Amino acid sequence: NGEISVGDADRLKSIIKSANDGGHLVSSIRLDSPGGIIGEGVKLASIVRYGKIASVVPNGAKCASACFIVFAAGDPKYVSYGASVGVHGASDEAGRETVEAGAATVSMARIVKDLGVPAPIIGKLVVTPPDQIVGLTQEDLRSMGTTMTGRPAQTPPVELASAQTTP
Repeated sequence: NGEISVGDADRLKSIIKSANDGGHLVSSIRLDSPGGIIGEGVKLASIVRYGKIASVVPNGAKCASACFIVFAAGDPKYVSYGASVGVHGASDEAGRETVEAGAATVSMARIVKDLGVPAPIIGKLVVTPPDQIVGLTQEDLRSMGTTMTGRPAQTPPVELASAQTTP
């Protein structure tokens, strides 16, 4: 939960080791993060992928930016209908799009490609400015092998409902 920051990968390794030493297998990781440090997200993703740990974005949670890298590493992947997963390009520490940030976006795109993320999602990641987040649709998520959990909404969001005309 919260921003991905330096030391998170070491904490996750420690939690997994402790569980394993106690005879338990870590089968999933629940994600609820707006993102954070890309490098730490990549380290977390490596741990999740190596451990064949499921990634789960539960109801009401958000997983975006660097969190998306961790999510993409999960095997399998689960997202609640009431959760959101989003992507965008990288920024520098001040939130600006710089040449270095552009290079980080390209690196992020390559990493998620290696994790099996389909090209249309990678395209959204690359073209979305760092100060915006594009939410992935259920179809996007399913295209990367995600299982949707919970119950889908049966009524449209307020903005869609008010735009529809009645017969």
